[in-house]
Amino acid sequence: MILTLKNDLEIENMLLFVSNLINGMNCLMVLPIGLEKKELKLVKAYAPATVANVSCGFDIMGFAIDAIGDCVTVEKTTSPANEVILKGAYAHLIPAALQKNTASVAINAYLKATQKQDLQLKITLEKNMPLGSGMGSSASSAAAAVFALNHLLGNP
Repeated sequence: MILTLKNDLEIENMLLFVSNLINGMNCLMVLPIGLEKKELKLVKAYAPATVANVSCGFDIMGFAIDAIGDCVTVEKTTSPANEVILKGAYAHLIPAALQKNTASVAINAYLKATQKQDLQLKITLEKNMPLGSGMGSSASSAAAAVFALNHLLGNP
């Protein structure tokens, strides 16, 4: 599901509204209107908490929990170095260093695989999921980050 909105306030409001309504989505992307032919400068993605190892299904059965999850905003910038901004209830528990943060590690791997390491990015991670909870906290940050970057680059 992709929603196109006109400004940052609409993005924030719709993201909160939709994330509380939709059950079972693996990822939700919200991006600002960019007039179809213009290049996107910012993409925000939400990845919900998940539960695997459900009863006798082990890793075969799982589901998303729509009440909590992480949001990652990836923005093109002209800064000389990539940066990570941490927000959210659990932001103080994770490293902001590019080499140690799961969102930025995943983004760096994606940039290397697509040979776009020269791209300068600002990554904002809204960490709203408890660490070590068994709900895919690290994976949601990484998945939302790569999902957002992929759409920012036009789905190469």
